[in-house]
Amino acid sequence: MRKAIRSKLDKLVGLNVRCAGRASNLFWLGFGEKILVTRRGKTEEVAEYALHIQCSWRIVKGNKIVVASRDFYSPRTGLDDENEYFEWDVQGNNRFDEPVEFFIEGINEHTIVERVDSDEVGGLKIFLSQGYLVEVFRIRQKTMSIVSSGDFSTERKTALTLLSQEKVLKTSNRIIKETKKAQTR
Repeated sequence: MRKAIRSKLDKLVGLNVRCAGRASNLFWLGFGEKILVTRRGKTEEVAEYALHIQCSWRIVKGNKIVVASRDFYSPRTGLDDENEYFEWDVQGNNRFDEPVEFFIEGINEHTIVERVDSDEVGGLKIFLSQGYLVEVFRIRQKTMSIVSSGDFSTERKTALTLLSQEKVLKTSNRIIKETKKAQTR
């Protein structure tokens, strides 16, 4: 599995970190150039690649944890822990939303992916410049995917889900075939 993951994620090496955020408890990081895509008739600027993570993870700098996956489920500073109306999935309500803003402000066009490493069970380390490290602790079968805008002229997205080495290779081959078909249209 290590080889399969690295073969997909090595394409991030040398790319800039552009953005980070969440959709519910799915954490995403954007890499590469900023591009314009049209979705549902609306044009927006997005990163060339996005890594979607839905398992345990953390971002560290030096010996400090900047932000981690469990921060989704804790109230932000100033919101009472005992508040019976705490809605963790509302943007700005949880502890994740504060430090990720600091992280985003700290990254700039000079923050790049220096290298990627993985383990045999799908864990992942992304070493960034400026001393940042993204660690992913895969504990289930389906936990991560890398999303690419693919062939920008077709305005389609493709997802390579990291389930197993065999599944990754089958998915990659299918996406390559679909992209070639779309390019010949």
